[in-house]
Amino acid sequence: MAANPRTAPLTLPVAAIGAAFAGALVAAGIAASPAATLGALIDAAGLPDLVAAAAPPIGVTGRVTLAIAAGAVMAAVVWAVIVLTVGTHWTRRAGAGSMPVLRRADVHPDAPARRPIRASEELGPPLPAIDPVIAAAPAPLPQPAAQALPRNLDVPLAYYDPGAIPAVPAEPVRAIAARPRPERLETFELTPLRRDMPVPEDRPSLTALIDRLEAKTNGRPVRPSGHSVADTIGVLRRLAAQ
Repeated sequence: MAANPRTAPLTLPVAAIGAAFAGALVAAGIAASPAATLGALIDAAGLPDLVAAAAPPIGVTGRVTLAIAAGAVMAAVVWAVIVLTVGTHWTRRAGAGSMPVLRRADVHPDAPARRPIRASEELGPPLPAIDPVIAAAPAPLPQPAAQALPRNLDVPLAYYDPGAIPAVPAEPVRAIAARPRPERLETFELTPLRRDMPVPEDRPSLTALIDRLEAKTNGRPVRPSGHSVADTIGVLRRLAAQ
């Protein structure tokens, strides 16, 4: 299985490391220094004038407190100096032949990163420079020979062109045989379809219907109404007569 490429450049928090190292060194020096030397340094710094508890001789608690305070002050000073000069982090620059830097989300174990293609490595040394060859200008065409004007100016100018009239006459165009006329299909008229007229049903005429109505109404009792059946039959007969 291919080895996974480096996912990030080498980045070190130089400010934090330097500050911690300087603070620890100062605190260790104060903790390990003799009591007489430490008391002389405190008197020279004038610390007993500010804090009465810091007057020598200093006990264990005072020594620890002084070591922590001095280490913190030294760490803060060193951190500020490194930040102003170098920065909070130091990153190692990738070399020309190193692998490309990939994010952790872009790394795949089955598809490792490849070195970038460089023309100097893949194609070898550059080819020598070759001056371009400039093509020579084409030779000028010869000028046609001067000819005298013809007496008859209506003569076509094609007669004076040596290539206009061929020396050998062209072959005559072969006659194309006419295509035989196809036989004409015999046509005939289609017999139109004739549909038989529907047989009219025997429907009684209006007069027969009126007679049937009159025969039906003669055997029924007459009901008193504003208009009698006889009046209605008479109206129907007048309409049928019109």
